[in-house]
Amino acid sequence: MIRKLSQILVLNIFLFGNIIAQPIVSINDNDWTSSSANGACNCDVDFNSPQTTNFTDAGAAGAYTSNENEVITLCPDATGSKMVVVFGNTAGYTLNLHSTDTLYVYDGPTVNDPLLAAINDSTFPNGINIPASWSNTSGCLTFKFVSDSSLEGTGWDANISCSNLLQPFTNHLSAYITVGTANGVGDTINDLNPIDTGFVDICFGDIIEFVAQPYFPYEPGGDSAALSGGGYMQSTNYTATWELSDGTIINANSFLFTPASRNGYLLTLRIEDSFGQFYYSICKIRVSTTPIFSSCGTTQSPICLGRMSELYGGVTGSDTVGVDPVISNFPIGGVFGSLTYLPDGSGTNYTTDITISGFLPGATIQNPNDIEKMCVKMEHSFLGDLEMKLTCPSGQSVNIFNSSITAGGLFPGGFGGGSTFLGGAFDDNTGNVGVCEQYCFSNLSSAMPAFVNGYNTTAASGPSGGIMVVPGLYEPEESYLPALVGCPVNGTWTLTVRDNFAIDDGFICEWGIYFNSILSPNQVTYSTSIVSANWVEVNTSVTTIVSYLDTNIVVNPPSIGTYGYKFEVEDEFGCSYDTIIEIVVEPGASIIGDTTTCGDVLNYNGNEFPLLGTTYDANWSYVSDTGDLTFAPNNTVANPIITASEFGTYTMNLFDVFCKDTLSHNVTFIEEPIAKQFILDTICLGQEVLTIIDGTNSNFIYRWFDNITDTLSIGDTLNLTGSYYSEPGTSSIRLSVSNECGEEIIRKRFNN
Repeated sequence: MIRKLSQILVLNIFLFGNIIAQPIVSINDNDWTSSSANGACNCDVDFNSPQTTNFTDAGAAGAYTSNENEVITLCPDATGSKMVVVFGNTAGYTLNLHSTDTLYVYDGPTVNDPLLAAINDSTFPNGINIPASWSNTSGCLTFKFVSDSSLEGTGWDANISCSNLLQPFTNHLSAYITVGTANGVGDTINDLNPIDTGFVDICFGDIIEFVAQPYFPYEPGGDSAALSGGGYMQSTNYTATWELSDGTIINANSFLFTPASRNGYLLTLRIEDSFGQFYYSICKIRVSTTPIFSSCGTTQSPICLGRMSELYGGVTGSDTVGVDPVISNFPIGGVFGSLTYLPDGSGTNYTTDITISGFLPGATIQNPNDIEKMCVKMEHSFLGDLEMKLTCPSGQSVNIFNSSITAGGLFPGGFGGGSTFLGGAFDDNTGNVGVCEQYCFSNLSSAMPAFVNGYNTTAASGPSGGIMVVPGLYEPEESYLPALVGCPVNGTWTLTVRDNFAIDDGFICEWGIYFNSILSPNQVTYSTSIVSANWVEVNTSVTTIVSYLDTNIVVNPPSIGTYGYKFEVEDEFGCSYDTIIEIVVEPGASIIGDTTTCGDVLNYNGNEFPLLGTTYDANWSYVSDTGDLTFAPNNTVANPIITASEFGTYTMNLFDVFCKDTLSHNVTFIEEPIAKQFILDTICLGQEVLTIIDGTNSNFIYRWFDNITDTLSIGDTLNLTGSYYSEPGTSSIRLSVSNECGEEIIRKRFNN
């Protein structure tokens, strides 16, 4: 064991300044189990450091030999502990197994247990970190080494330690819509879809009960490993923290939430167990928005009595509905990568992803400050191990920092951060979370220089003594531009951490990217679609709907008045909304009956256009064999002044454009009577006189009178004889001209 021990001494003196006495376990030793002569591995004393080389091949002074077939089992003596083995090719560790030789690692006390890894230069050339699994309640690891008859390597120097590894669990949450109840009694079916990460879609005023239901697979209900000595109880010792995008924080296993407005909310659940292990779950709440009914209406209102009208909920017959959904939003936020373990490794890359969505479609990185900062909360016990790379959805990447001086890493070079911590590392226990501190990387002028240009240190904030890089805002070692120019914002972003030495571990607790607000409207939009619609008559005492046409109806109200129709819709969230469309029924236009007028002018009075406050379209026309008519001011008013060119009867037609009716009556223009002068001076006794009126009108009645008799004759001719007057003197004759429009009289005196 001379070769192995000398390397161990050099490593311990160089890295830690003292010699840590650890048993040396060789592959050809007896099993270290509770039933073996050596007893189980003493976790508190002999196998308490993950930083020493204490597990080797069987070659004491050189390479292992050919045709070896060795098996050894190592088990912890501490309840809940797991054996962990670390192989590597850096910091004093060696791993050199020819590809024809293999070291098998089994998850349990026998070679019949599940195979965890088959190790040689082909399968794991840089090494590997292998803990016993959580389903392995014994915590044991079994190793079997087989070499063939030729071509050996130099073997391995590795580390075996006991570790109280974090007991894995998974987040789970449920949401129950408790409509209108504040006591949590309501729905018993999980309304989150998809489960754990999806949407809860509700109506405004509904109440949601959110319940944290993490699943602990190694406790009752799982495989009960925690109760059989394999771990610790989590189900009775965890915390649940809820954070809403409106800033509300709730520390409880469940809570009731009533949205204050019709928009979306992001909800983040953080479950943390008693050892500081935590996971995030993110879901979204979408509150139904009130649809816009402005596209609903009627083809015509008011309508004339006896006419039909069509009401439409859909813009066209093929439309599902004409109701317009309202777009709402919820802010982007709470998108972080969850807890990521960075175990001891040698040239191993550890990655964690976050998916960015909701930014403007096609948005890309174009300016140095488009990425305001990338922040990572982490702890690690040896900065000199690490490299960090950020990769965008298109595959372009940027060097955040490179502290490792080991060749063949993510980036060339390396500034050699040495044993400086990031965060408050847990330096002496593989797998336990220390205190994660936040380090942000930005091109903003307020950022401190990149790590490569120097950094300040302070006492580590975690359980292990040491110094750490002061948390804060730093420049990345490589500027985001031009490295990430053209990267799409939406998509999967990956943070890669490379561990180049197989000694120190750590954790990324969470990380996130913050983009310039110009790139992002800071919102993800949604709208609720209408899935069903129905018309209902407001006045149920009378049926006026005569036809249903998809989302349109045809109505025929039976009398004048106002009729209401309710258009009801239901959206995809199951929320109901309605609007009322009213139709006014009017009797239509009316005109006077047949009439006569004296003279050639008729001033209409009595025609009605009953649609008050509206423009009523109508047209007057006429039919006549007599003459022509003129209308003042025009032929579209209800009561125009009509002038006839000739006396007589005219058929008047009023076309009611609105009601599509033609109303008719007769108007007769009658000439007023005119008595024309006649000449009559002296009549001799016995003389016969014939008096005729020139230009008489057959529509007039002519009557003749004198001062002796009432009526001499009727007609337009007067025939007098001299014998009519027996004595000389002065007499008079009156002419009466009359019709239904009046009478006119002319008197003439004469001598006889």
